[in-house]
Amino acid sequence: MKFGEHLVRRNLAKDGVIHEALGIQRYKKQLLGRILRDLGHIDQTTLNRELKLHLKPVLHTDVQTLKVDGESLKDREKENWASLKGVLVQKDTAEKLVVLSKDYRDEVIEEAEKNYRKACELLCVKEEVFDYLKNQTQKSSASRFSMETRESDDQRVAKAEAYTALFRDALLHAQKQNASDIHFEPTRDGVDIRFRIFGDMSKPWKQLPLEHRQSFMNEVKRLSNLSIAISGKPQDGRISFKSWNLDVRANLLPTLYGEKIVLRLLDLKREFHLSALGLEADILEDLKTTLDFKNGVVLISGPTGSGKTTTLYTLLSGIDRKMKNIVTLEDPVEYGLDGINQVKIDRKLSFNDALRSVLRQDPDVILVGEVRDQETADLCFKAAATGHLVLSTIHANGAAEVITRLMNLKVEPYMIESNLRFSAAQRLVKSICPKCSKTLSNDSEKDPDLMKLLASLGTHDGFRMKGSGCELCREGVTGRVALLEYMRKDEIKDYLASDLKNSPKLVQSLKDAAIRKARAGSIDVKEVHHVA
Repeated sequence: MKFGEHLVRRNLAKDGVIHEALGIQRYKKQLLGRILRDLGHIDQTTLNRELKLHLKPVLHTDVQTLKVDGESLKDREKENWASLKGVLVQKDTAEKLVVLSKDYRDEVIEEAEKNYRKACELLCVKEEVFDYLKNQTQKSSASRFSMETRESDDQRVAKAEAYTALFRDALLHAQKQNASDIHFEPTRDGVDIRFRIFGDMSKPWKQLPLEHRQSFMNEVKRLSNLSIAISGKPQDGRISFKSWNLDVRANLLPTLYGEKIVLRLLDLKREFHLSALGLEADILEDLKTTLDFKNGVVLISGPTGSGKTTTLYTLLSGIDRKMKNIVTLEDPVEYGLDGINQVKIDRKLSFNDALRSVLRQDPDVILVGEVRDQETADLCFKAAATGHLVLSTIHANGAAEVITRLMNLKVEPYMIESNLRFSAAQRLVKSICPKCSKTLSNDSEKDPDLMKLLASLGTHDGFRMKGSGCELCREGVTGRVALLEYMRKDEIKDYLASDLKNSPKLVQSLKDAAIRKARAGSIDVKEVHHVA
């Protein structure tokens, strides 16, 4: 009996659903159960249970036969992955990966085949046999590796307890959806788990009832390296999952219904290249020029979450680190960068104290996380005046407003004119899917605001609108690209010479940047409204 027939007989799927999945299977080489799961007709737990009933896997008990191959222990990454998944790597060859599990888990087979590009076989073993083999494996491992005395983040999150499993599932789902943040929100009725994806907050992914609120949030605190002994006070924590190449920054904030925890996900495999910003060639050239300055200040403004820090990191990646002494002052340090001295700012070490000390460390380039106050602004411009290149962010709405903000922070106009090399404002906008995005149609005429915008832009050529979604994207969106408004040294000098009375001469405004992207079909033409 085929698996589809098994599900129909068990009243878990109707004939029409099976035929739909079989139709998809003709062009998508994937197992039927996984297609049904991806379509939402069956969940992973049910799929595992039914596959176990259908396949009737043998329950292996021979310890000698199952003994872990010593060669398999040499791959620490696979060992960490297996620990995270709650399985054991029994044998690892060029053709096949064999893992041991206490129960049938198809998602483990699927992930192993995807990650390691080889066949995966899962052997089910009795719990006592699994525990014995795991204990023997850890002893063998200890002779090859220097084992940590305390439990690692990977090991903690790999445990099978219900709350731990839910936390782990939230991380896995967030990674799969390219989420930047996970929100664990206590509510009147329990806990909502939500994600920020491409800048937008999602609807609740899971909702826990009230009786689980306190216990679950305590477990989230423990797994996030936040103190369970402290309650009602803000906290910061950090988690690092080597097997996932993922760092997680945790922040706790007391709210009306309990402590809310937000996790910021940082992909350790991420590489910072100027081309990855999605900016046009002429703008990239102007950005690269800032790196040629021996001294001066480069400032990028924008709201929280607009990618300012990413742009600064990308600029640093374009500097020859072997020939320069580069120091960063960050609150907090988000990504570790090779060849750069990174300083964490906290209550014990302020930006100002750190910056004074850094100036005695013979730096060539200094990145200051944010210009927040008068003293930091003053120190940044004094550092530039004494031969250092300073990169930083500042809160302002536009490139010209950066200059106004600096003057409000009591930086003298002559210091700004002499040292401010580049003033920019940045935003992130959603990039639309090239496959399912749509050309403008007659329906556009029903949207008077859109028609007014198009009339102001002249020709309709190149403009597109977001689609409803396909296999390449999420609801018509594939990611986000940066828009940059900026002024170079000459434009800054001219603006200051007019005593800020004339309209600033921008190399490019945010609206111009949005129009360029829209004409290229990279973003929805409606996005021009949002940045104008």
